[in-house]
Amino acid sequence: VQQSRRQEITEPYFVGIPYNERARVKYIVSDMYRPYQAYCKEYFPNAKPVIDSFHVLQLINWKFLQYIRTVLKRIDAADRARHETVQQSFHRELPFKHSKDYLVLKHYNWMLLKNQQHLKVYTQATYNSLLGRYMNTFDYFEWMFKLDKNFDEMRDLRERYASFNVKYAGNPEGARKALPAIIAIYKSSKFEMYRQIA
Repeated sequence: VQQSRRQEITEPYFVGIPYNERARVKYIVSDMYRPYQAYCKEYFPNAKPVIDSFHVLQLINWKFLQYIRTVLKRIDAADRARHETVQQSFHRELPFKHSKDYLVLKHYNWMLLKNQQHLKVYTQATYNSLLGRYMNTFDYFEWMFKLDKNFDEMRDLRERYASFNVKYAGNPEGARKALPAIIAIYKSSKFEMYRQIA
């Protein structure tokens, strides 16, 4: 097992494998580290680079979370501006508290990033002391969808790939036929993040 991804470590290792063995390799499965993907061209002339589905979903979640953070920053800025206005009207410093909009998105954005089939849905409302009200699963989604009009569609696009993974696990032929449709949908998305993922 190689302990480093640096070229001076990996190159002697791969070159040390007889060429006829390297030529028989059909696929190189890796994460999205570009040098790994370049190994095919450099060391395995007949292999195709493959990104495993876990890392594709990880990329989708990361980009979605980046977007969520921009929305959080926007709400935070609005909260602080509102706080400053209130302080000025009272002519004294007051303790700062984030709005409930900020708290909902900060503490429950994981619901947008979770595979929907694995999400426990509670229709019975329970009291949320952080928000000071009774909430069920649908209430959290409704609240977050109101905070940004893109969350609903972004979540659905994420779920499309997550469902694809589940549906075609162990069925590479079916996956090979179905994947181009998802790529096409992502390519035509109005969201740059999904076009990049495509």
